[in-house]
Amino acid sequence: MSIFRKEDITLYIQDDDLLSQAQALMNESTPEKAFELAKILEGLDNRNLEDWIFSLVEYAAEADIPEACIALSKFYMDGFGCKRNIGKAFHLAYKAAESGNADAEFFLAQELFMKKAESLRLHYLTRAAHKNHPQAALKAGEIYDYKRVDMNIYAHKRDRYVELADEYYRMASNLGVEDADKKLTRRGRFLRWWNRI
Repeated sequence: MSIFRKEDITLYIQDDDLLSQAQALMNESTPEKAFELAKILEGLDNRNLEDWIFSLVEYAAEADIPEACIALSKFYMDGFGCKRNIGKAFHLAYKAAESGNADAEFFLAQELFMKKAESLRLHYLTRAAHKNHPQAALKAGEIYDYKRVDMNIYAHKRDRYVELADEYYRMASNLGVEDADKKLTRRGRFLRWWNRI
């Protein structure tokens, strides 16, 4: 942390309030304060600060701060301040998700698993959804909704997927996701039509 000097920071931050806030954070060398400083610097959108930001977030992630682990995982995914490394990105996101962080579980499911490992993706989406992550609940509903369309599954499995899709759509709706309401309404019309056939 010694590479971050107050004199250097004044070159990049012009706003006096932001500068004093950044300098105060630099005086305390805790991982939490380092992560706060990294967020301030990242908001400046200056390519010259990438290495500093990366180092600050890495320092915070080493202290097992879940939000810092997610941020560092994204940096490795995008090659921000470092060489792109999907393995490290996965490891950091997994570490944060296993600590029980809903945002990390959602990130892991959305960014790293995608369709290649659908069962793992669904596992982390449902975990995040049960921790009241609205987008995770919506995505879990969409996956179960999509799975029920598969004609190669038995009817009892299809019925279970319909129930699960409805459960997660309702969960997302209760968490304020408007798309979930639309999907529930559309699904209700479709199921009424399907049952008439």
